Amino acid sequence: MTRTGRWVHGVAAAGLLLCISAGAAHAATDISDCRQLSSANSTYRLVADLTSTGTCLDVRADDVTIDGNGHTITYTSDSSDQAAIYARYANSPVIHDVTINMTNGVGDNGPAAIRSKGSVTIYNCTINVVQNANGTVWGISSQGSGERSIHHNALRGSGDGSVVLIQASGVSDTSK
Repeated sequence: MTRTGRWVHGVAAAGLLLCISAGAAHAATDISDCRQLSSANSTYRLVADLTSTGTCLDVRADDVTIDGNGHTITYTSDSSDQAAIYARYANSPVIHDVTINMTNGVGDNGPAAIRSKGSVTIYNCTINVVQNANGTVWGISSQGSGERSIHHNALRGSGDGSVVLIQASGVSDTSK
């Protein structure tokens, strides 16, 4: 083999190793229960439907992706400062392909299906909110500074109290 041929094979092998290493670093973590998500630059993939009476997925790291993988979170709120998915301490979470069925029966103002503070991307989600008490609940609540990209979601609300489907500042795109 020529000197140039060895160099080309070495570069090709190094490139292949780099691609394999990069792929391994971004492997999704499968989750089947409610929990805190605290690894930055990570993808968490639901592998089961989840049920919770408080915050189910508590995002506490930056650049976390939640791949709902077509699963459902059934969430009954018991406090105004909770959400099925709550990203209060994180920047730039991405949430997609999950259904959230939320029922509020405690009369508090403020529970949400998805709540974030700062930049967020939410797409291909179905959010069903039922308010069975006085007060207001939110489908998606995103406040603070940063860009929001909320698109290709289905949001539905019903019940006795007020249901605000999207409460956000800086929304770049909202569509059904």
